[in-house]
Amino acid sequence: MAVPYRTSFNGKLDRLSSLIDRLRVQVSHALVGGTEEQSANFKIFVSKDRTLRLVFSPLGKSEPCEPAELTARTGETPLVAANIAISGVGKQLINALPEVISVPLSEEPYLTAVVMPLIEEATLPRCGGRLRFSACVKWW
Repeated sequence: MAVPYRTSFNGKLDRLSSLIDRLRVQVSHALVGGTEEQSANFKIFVSKDRTLRLVFSPLGKSEPCEPAELTARTGETPLVAANIAISGVGKQLINALPEVISVPLSEEPYLTAVVMPLIEEATLPRCGGRLRFSACVKWW
């Protein structure tokens, strides 16, 4: 059965649409405070003054020890954690990225607008969602 919200561009619209159609991204939620959080390569931290920092290690763990940026700094608490795997043509693109991307969201308002729905989905309990007591954190 075809997924109704999946659009296939088949390269007919423009080059960017063709690229997006060929990216293969798989995301799995890692429960904050659980064992999955330790191996997550995407995290959002909140500090005591409510500022947010997004951290992503696109290549995952290339060494036995995780990059220091993937751990909370002093005064920070993990808010969201996930494992993001990119394959297909996306794998070639991520090879050009740094090992770890760390972005204070206060410096990137457009990225903040994209990330806020993700934070709300992961932290606010809603009807039809899986109940996660440790994820019900008021950070605002």
